[in-house]
Amino acid sequence: MGVFGFSERAGLHANDLHVLFVPIMSFYGLALVLVMWSRLQISARFIWLGFVTALYLVSALPFIDQLLELLGPPGSRVAWPPYIPPYIAIMNGWTTEKEIIASDMPWAVAWYADRKSLCSRSR
Repeated sequence: MGVFGFSERAGLHANDLHVLFVPIMSFYGLALVLVMWSRLQISARFIWLGFVTALYLVSALPFIDQLLELLGPPGSRVAWPPYIPPYIAIMNGWTTEKEIIASDMPWAVAWYADRKSLCSRSR
């Protein structure tokens, strides 16, 4: 949300503003951990650097996981949009041309099943 912004159509919701406070909350949590660590009064410099390095590595695990997934083979990615055309085409035999199907993917029903479809999502 910080990079792409908010949707113009949906308007601004109160929960969307939480994104602005994520860096502040992260720094506050890290400061708490560092204060607790300093209260242990461990004076060895290498232990302190190892602890901070471990914090950064644990924080970076989700990023590293996503980066490896993006750099991996394209077969492991999720197919989008999430539908299987042969199963949608079955609806052609289930309904007549005078009936209307309600679906969350009306474009797929109209294309693969050759039937009129309404969007069933509430906006």
